[in-house]
Amino acid sequence: MPSFLSKHYPTFDYYEYRGLTDALEKKLAKEFRMHEDDIEDIFSPTQLSKFEIRKNYAYFALQFADRDASNRINTQQIHCIVSPKYLLVIDEDTFLGINEFDRERNRLVLKQQYNSFDLFYELLDISVIRMFGLLDAIHERVKILESTIFSDGHFENDQISEIQDIKKNIINFKSLLAPLSDMLTEITLKHTDLIDETGKEAVDDSLDKIKKLLNRLDNFRETMKLLTETNEMIIARNTNQTVRRLTLFNVLLLGPSLIAAFFGMNVHF
Repeated sequence: MPSFLSKHYPTFDYYEYRGLTDALEKKLAKEFRMHEDDIEDIFSPTQLSKFEIRKNYAYFALQFADRDASNRINTQQIHCIVSPKYLLVIDEDTFLGINEFDRERNRLVLKQQYNSFDLFYELLDISVIRMFGLLDAIHERVKILESTIFSDGHFENDQISEIQDIKKNIINFKSLLAPLSDMLTEITLKHTDLIDETGKEAVDDSLDKIKKLLNRLDNFRETMKLLTETNEMIIARNTNQTVRRLTLFNVLLLGPSLIAAFFGMNVHF
């Protein structure tokens, strides 16, 4: 359901829109005087994290990872338009990180005298921190998978479906983080005029957190590779044991079968 929130602070205004509507599109063009390409990006299908520096504002399309009802990684996208006069946040996917941000927003602005860019960096940091909870969820699934693979009943409970699902979550997670990391790196290297020293420290801090996320995902990927090989090895070994037992059973039946066949073809009753 579309909703709108506005808040006036001493040095800037905060606006928050949830949902994409025709009325919002007109407001962005007339009141905020946004570039038509940026408006098109906001209303286009989900895209990778990106930013544009315009004359009067900076536009950021930000993608973060979240969990759906089935505990799978999905994409949450928000759009932020930042200028010295305002911070405009557009939440098109009901991103829960916005709720956490809203609970802290007034305290941060009034207590620490944040400007619009400082508040944007805080939103970015809160959204990045939230994703560490997803790592814990993936780690728990990997631990359960590991104990299942090495359990006695593993042969009767092949984990290939769970392995594929966890790998898919890791791949989706990394595919969201890599463009976000590249975008923030480019800002710190090429647009130092856009952010002051405090802003650079804030962006660098978020970058460090994203690098930690990526490193842990790489560790999970290596672990999943080993668990996949172990799963296949155990299944193959158990299959060989079953084939060996069947072969032995056939060998034991071979003698009686030969005798029965010989007498059956040569003796008349």
